[in-house]
Amino acid sequence: MLNDYPINHLKTIGRTIQELRQHGCINIQEKISDATALSKFTSVLSELEFALHLSQKGMRVTLLPDRAWGDTTPDIQADIKQRSCLVEVTRVGQPKTNGIISKRLNKLLTNTGYRVDCVLKKNIAFPTLNHEEREIQDKILEESLQSLEEQLSKYERENRLPNRLDSVGIEFELIKTKSGKGYLGVIRGPVIGVPTEALLKSIIRRVVQKAEMRKKFPPEYLSVPYLVALDCIEWSVDALDIEYGLYGTTLGWGKPEDESNRVLATINEAEWQNLLANAETRIPGWGRIQEARQRGWNDILVAHHLIPSDRIYVSDPGSFLKNAELNELSGLLFKENPPGDFHFFPNPFSTDDAGLWINEIFNSRI
Repeated sequence: MLNDYPINHLKTIGRTIQELRQHGCINIQEKISDATALSKFTSVLSELEFALHLSQKGMRVTLLPDRAWGDTTPDIQADIKQRSCLVEVTRVGQPKTNGIISKRLNKLLTNTGYRVDCVLKKNIAFPTLNHEEREIQDKILEESLQSLEEQLSKYERENRLPNRLDSVGIEFELIKTKSGKGYLGVIRGPVIGVPTEALLKSIIRRVVQKAEMRKKFPPEYLSVPYLVALDCIEWSVDALDIEYGLYGTTLGWGKPEDESNRVLATINEAEWQNLLANAETRIPGWGRIQEARQRGWNDILVAHHLIPSDRIYVSDPGSFLKNAELNELSGLLFKENPPGDFHFFPNPFSTDDAGLWINEIFNSRI
């Protein structure tokens, strides 16, 4: 299995494991043993990276083997100063489809006399959110390549080749070459609307699914704060997109080019004053926002403009406020790739308010 993994990645894994051991992380070997397939191994690597980040923040980390608690087990338990939190890791990964296609078809097409262009369908082009999805995608890709091999063999025996060959995951376009040599042409993906928006919606759905896991934990763990950790190996989604998805879209004064606040429009002074005077009816979820403010969330609510500030307010609330399922979640830990930075987004509307003390840990300079 490891022979299929890039050597530079293996070196990174080795360093991560070594650092985890230095921090006293528990169950490293047991966690690695859970990786029975390459797709699952990739997920375990994400868990190790988040475990190291937690360790570097001064937390004592225990990696929880699969099925340690039965069918529903989070990936990590982190303890600090007589407090604990549970962490479930999920990964958004770019498909390795192109590399696999290139390797297989360059060998297959050598003596065919055809250039073959590949048009990927959505079922193998869209980034995957977990190892189960990656396994499904790998299976579809293998079926598609196997179908091409079989169709090429059949039509070559009949001394005829159509211009197009279809399969479950790829449409193949065949073009006769003048040289008589066969080779792979271009690989094109489908148009999936607005990629970032579509992917962000999928990510939020995945976070909601992971949040609902908490309800199935053993009774003694139901009151332990719970985080979802998202490892995003997808260039089109960054920390600002995640902030937008969790806290909401803002509206207010600002320069049109100022994307840091996601300003969608401007409002004049009269409208601003009217907004402040009528916040209860003008601002979505104002009652819950005020309740969170009274529980100590004022600074975070202001920072994300859920409480109007700097002439900016949330006009369309994000998932923390809209999705009741996320009440089970104390916050989201996000790893942005590149550059590999970690960001923590505490949930002001969680049932336990643990995001406040967890936020202090993640923003501390240890």
